[in-house]
Amino acid sequence: MRVLVTGGTGFVGLALAEELISSEHEVRLLAPTSPAHLLRDPALAGAEVNIGDIRNAEVLEETLKGVDAVVHLAAITPDARREKNDPARIVDVNVGGTAMLMQAVAQHAPGAKILLISSVAIYGTGDPVGHYWDEVRDKPAPTSLYGITKQASEQVATHLARLYGSDLLIARLGPIFGPWEHDSGQRALQSPQAQALTLAQSGREIILPRTLAGDWLYSRDAAIALAALLLADKPAFRLFNVGAGRTISVSDWCSAAAEHLPDLRWRLGDEGDTANVHLTLPRDRAALGIDRLRNILPGPASRPLADCISDHLAWMHEHRQAIAPSRGDKNEPSDC
Repeated sequence: MRVLVTGGTGFVGLALAEELISSEHEVRLLAPTSPAHLLRDPALAGAEVNIGDIRNAEVLEETLKGVDAVVHLAAITPDARREKNDPARIVDVNVGGTAMLMQAVAQHAPGAKILLISSVAIYGTGDPVGHYWDEVRDKPAPTSLYGITKQASEQVATHLARLYGSDLLIARLGPIFGPWEHDSGQRALQSPQAQALTLAQSGREIILPRTLAGDWLYSRDAAIALAALLLADKPAFRLFNVGAGRTISVSDWCSAAAEHLPDLRWRLGDEGDTANVHLTLPRDRAALGIDRLRNILPGPASRPLADCISDHLAWMHEHRQAIAPSRGDKNEPSDC
């Protein structure tokens, strides 16, 4: 299968490319920038990289030639400052880009399957009806411009898929951490785990604002799940939550990481402390329900935390680099 991944040189795009290439699929990446140091990795050998804008009709026509499937990841994940300063561009890329892509697929790759990557941000910051977010029971109630554009993107894609007769799946992705995370310029903050690693590597103590509990999904497990959805034969549903299926905290991650990195120092911030790890949410969010996803996956949704950490550190060692600066000292958090 030849797969086009929009936003393909971002965090999740590279993880997905690695997974698809390992299964001997052809991968074409479309993105506005190209992280050359990561694309030299042998795991991405053979990936075709096209630099261009998702809103450019000529770029889309060229990159869609011969593709069998499209994974649409291209989006801006803004912080509050960018929401204030550049709202029109955020809407244009996140919603207008989706409309452009749906039309271009219908024109230039009409038989291609489309996997639209949405976000847990679509559910907002309240509480689910039950113990976890359900695709049917819990209705979208986004509270950020990012979440609003993701809801609009889902609606636009669903409507245009009906209009064009396209094969569309939607995956609402939860919070991610792990290999391939880098500063692409499209996300205001990296994951708390990446922020913590950057602080540890500079010899600084990690100060968390709270335990930061969530259904954190390892990037390589996210890629396995997305690839499984993309390759699924006639799935029973069109909408899937994609999460870890369990709740762990960043404080758990710090404790486990310290077993591998003896110099890593961390603590929960006391009253009056200024945290140096940031997340947009003022409170922890419930996990995504993944019963639908479990019926698609070939194995567990996520590997044990200790395995995630050892695998991530090995990946970092192979690249002989620290995680790129995560902007973790800003007081302006982004959506996750």
